Amino acid sequence: MFPGVQDSEWSGVFALPSPCPNLNPTGPYGSFRQVVSMLPPLFLGVEPHHTVLDLCAAPGSKTFQMLEVMHWPQSEGGTPPTGFILANELQWRRANMLAHQVGRLGSPCMVVAMALVAKWPKMAPVPVMSEPSGAPFQVNCDAQFFPEMSSASSDRREIFRFDRVLCDVPCSGDGTLRKTPYIWRSWTPRDGLCLHIRQLNILYRGLELLKVGGRLVYSTCSLNPIEDEAVVAAALKRHGAAVKLVPPPESMCSVQAGDGLATWVVPNPEKTGEFFEDFESAPNEVKSGKTKLLSTMYPPTGDFKEQWEQVRRYCRRLLPHLMDTGGFFIATFEKRADLAPSAKARREEKRAQLKAKEETTETAEAEAEEEKEKEPEKPKEKVVFRRLTKEYLPVDSVLPEWPEVLDFYGLDVSLSHRFVMRAEGDKSIFLVSEAAAELLRQEVKLPTRMVMCGVAAFQRTGSHHERACPWQLAQEGAAQLCALKLRRQLACSRSFLRQLLVERELTIAEVRSLAAQGDATGLEALSEADGGAFSPGSIALTLSSKDEGERPPFALVANASESSLELLLRQQEAGSLMEDLAGQPTVQEILATNQQEGLNEDDEADSGDREADDV
Repeated sequence: MFPGVQDSEWSGVFALPSPCPNLNPTGPYGSFRQVVSMLPPLFLGVEPHHTVLDLCAAPGSKTFQMLEVMHWPQSEGGTPPTGFILANELQWRRANMLAHQVGRLGSPCMVVAMALVAKWPKMAPVPVMSEPSGAPFQVNCDAQFFPEMSSASSDRREIFRFDRVLCDVPCSGDGTLRKTPYIWRSWTPRDGLCLHIRQLNILYRGLELLKVGGRLVYSTCSLNPIEDEAVVAAALKRHGAAVKLVPPPESMCSVQAGDGLATWVVPNPEKTGEFFEDFESAPNEVKSGKTKLLSTMYPPTGDFKEQWEQVRRYCRRLLPHLMDTGGFFIATFEKRADLAPSAKARREEKRAQLKAKEETTETAEAEAEEEKEKEPEKPKEKVVFRRLTKEYLPVDSVLPEWPEVLDFYGLDVSLSHRFVMRAEGDKSIFLVSEAAAELLRQEVKLPTRMVMCGVAAFQRTGSHHERACPWQLAQEGAAQLCALKLRRQLACSRSFLRQLLVERELTIAEVRSLAAQGDATGLEALSEADGGAFSPGSIALTLSSKDEGERPPFALVANASESSLELLLRQQEAGSLMEDLAGQPTVQEILATNQQEGLNEDDEADSGDREADDV
């Protein structure tokens, strides 16, 4: 279906192997999940250079999947991704869970933040640095109020827009009944009614933040048309020709799904068994109150024929009986033009025009008289813009010894803008992509909270050799640093790395002996001037190109001293990397093993029953 996806005949599950397995100590696969939960990112069509916004990201499986897709070219020998994914979550606890989930991949293309999505801030770009590269972000906010971002470098603030936006909105979850049948106990028709306005606001906000020509995917794990087609139709009606539904990608055409609905009824939130076909037929008492019925919940009326054809043909209802999966709804939007100003923006502009008109009609005499009598006017409040995040700061502005770190590891000084540090801590330096570094330079009106940014590249050590750098390489970002032409790296054979993972420490004599056999290259860059002992400090051990083939980047972090080479990995990480070097099993092999284990358990249970009968 797309590179790296392995199809399974077991309960409609896909397994997506991680493109950076050496950075994932939990195993070679990002996760196992149902087909339907993997489809929205595939409908989105993410590419390595895209700037992506995931408005409702937790628990993070779809964000993780999009990160993996961005890294596929790199895993096949290509260059690192040049875009980023900005993941947003409202609740702090879920945002941290999201950061933990996507952090396992060790990608510089990830950012996790907290902001109110319907009010997500406006952002505007600044001049782009050369040599872009991808990175993850995570923010924490309500998706309905996700802020707009802008830069202070230009006279006119241009709003920062995204190439792709994923709106996997909160929903009633009735499509997951096969997986979680217990929700029947609490499910009511009111659930979809209560969520409708929030879902609609999130979709509106996502379309505002989308670039012209960009794509947005709206999805729910519900089959309720009030949460699905009603939301999509309301957005089409509001924005007219500026947005349009588009068919799924060609690779998704084989997915079995039902068409979108053209008609439905809306239940009375106060009376079971009563439904209304249109807004006019509903009594006034249900049009007010806490759970009120809105006109956007009903099928649109009037001249809506063309849009209805789009809803029917291009919306996808993933029905459980068609592919033996859960229920899901997916719609793909494409932005064709800038959106018209909202009603609120139009009201504010009209008030400003009226006020300006009133001021110009005042006579010069009245103005002069007022000048004598009135007190000096207070200056108008200036709109204050602040940095998108105060949690992460450029490393060159807070770390005086940063030039020495760059010189020790042989990194170009022009890469400094891609390294950041936490404002409240000085133990780690994080690497972000070029596009992510640009995002961090944006300014907003409303504050946001950055939960995670990029991947750890360096860590401060408690003790170190007097000639070594106090900042050692971090395992999570070692492979990405090697892609930036890190000088302190040693290309090793598979057998060399396997021996080091088992023994965890090798003497210099053993290393030089293995190098003489062709198992390691690059010792010259790590040796002292006299050619004897190693230059002490942290180094990266990479898999040589002749052994690597078409596989993800692989790197280990070790510490070189004057007499030995010691692996800097926890036991769990070493075990996972050893398995990766040995080669990972296919999905079919994993499922066959699980099935065989299940059969063995059944045989043991039957044997126990027979023994009990004999007794």
